[in-house]
Amino acid sequence: MTKGLILHLDGTMEEFDYQSNYREIQRIVDGYFEVVRFGDKPYFCYCNDEGKLIRLPQNKTATDLWYDSGQVIMIGDYIAGTVIFFGHPDGEGNDTDYPQQLVDDLTKYNLTKFGHKHTKEKK
Repeated sequence: MTKGLILHLDGTMEEFDYQSNYREIQRIVDGYFEVVRFGDKPYFCYCNDEGKLIRLPQNKTATDLWYDSGQVIMIGDYIAGTVIFFGHPDGEGNDTDYPQQLVDDLTKYNLTKFGHKHTKEKK
């Protein structure tokens, strides 16, 4: 099993045991999915491929993390809906467990424990 980290719209997190069945990801993101990269971070997420088209709400925490990652992003773009994070694929293309760095990066948004909501710190 691979450990994924689900990031819900309200900023709560949930660890997920992934059984390598793409339908599990479809269930979590509520439809077909696409990959979102986070610059040179050792993690990525899957989100709903049509999330913006079907007007899923913005995932504020995932979007803030995305913008802060250094990834080149079109201004105004955002991540919609619930997402699930994993570590980069291994040599065979299989997703790996989400890394500790993801949890560390999320602490910037006061997500230090599972179940806590997103409240980004002011700089």
